[in-house]
Amino acid sequence: MKNDVKTYHITCIMAGLVILLTVMAFAPFIGPTKLLFSDVFNWSHIQSGTAQTVIFFQIRLPRVILACLAGAVLAMSGVVLQALLKNPLATPFTIGISGGASLGAVLAVRFGGPFVLGAYSIVSFSAFLGAMSVMGIMVLIAKRRHQLSTATILLAGVTINFFVSSFITLLNFFSDFLSTRRIVIWLMGGIDVVSYGQILGILPFLAIGSFIIFRHAKSLNILSLGTEMASGLGLNAERVQWLLLFASSLVIASVVSLTGPIGFVGLIVPHIMRMMFGADHRLLLWISAIGGAILLVVCDTLARTVIAPIEIPVGCITTMLGGPFFIWLLKKKMSEDGQF
Repeated sequence: MKNDVKTYHITCIMAGLVILLTVMAFAPFIGPTKLLFSDVFNWSHIQSGTAQTVIFFQIRLPRVILACLAGAVLAMSGVVLQALLKNPLATPFTIGISGGASLGAVLAVRFGGPFVLGAYSIVSFSAFLGAMSVMGIMVLIAKRRHQLSTATILLAGVTINFFVSSFITLLNFFSDFLSTRRIVIWLMGGIDVVSYGQILGILPFLAIGSFIIFRHAKSLNILSLGTEMASGLGLNAERVQWLLLFASSLVIASVVSLTGPIGFVGLIVPHIMRMMFGADHRLLLWISAIGGAILLVVCDTLARTVIAPIEIPVGCITTMLGGPFFIWLLKKKMSEDGQF
């Protein structure tokens, strides 16, 4: 029986990876400029740096890679946060991490200069610090008697989001036209400006956070039984909760520092995958990460092709998909509770 479950998990994950790799292989060729495989992968063209090879390797391919990483991280983090907080609507937005990144980025746009730290611009660097700082503040608020209070974390996250939104609005009011435009575009979320150096810059954080999350997939199954039951089964529930919360914050902050706050991926994908494949986190984490990557790569491709040459911020695409899904989810939950 155990081997059958393991075989099923591996089969689902491998099938998902095949679909993801197929989508990623075709996505860079789709766009307002037609690219041919024979021209892009022609060694002489690569050496001479033709327009097609530059568009493929320097513009489209890195943004497809970042879309893949961002979608995977947001969906995977959504699974973790929903399990830890025992709330089906928990996302990086809910607990204030994306809000902290937004505030950091807006402060950098308004008061920053041409500062660059390695592959990070001042906006990306400030967004990362903002996300981690808000997470630290929220944890200090939510920590009661050395225990993780999920209800308090949600309330603290909502409160911080209101404060952040108000502060961003105030900064926008006192900014000039150019700064206001940069702020608005960043807050929409997008993957339009990216380089391999920026991707490499966040990979160590993604690797550390993802390793911690996947290593504790079985612990998430145990935590779903309740903290007291988990402790009774020999799991150090408090330690695992704090560790997973830190890992989720780390990977979310890394991605959002480059892409801006891309909404609803962490809400849509975990629910769809949970309905399709069940609630076993040993499979759910993997399949949600793959599903999130596919969704964001597809959304980014649509964002740069629907009304080309104008690009729509990918955050607008995901929010347009997520809004109706959120309403459907709410209606479904109320129907189950006999309130709708």
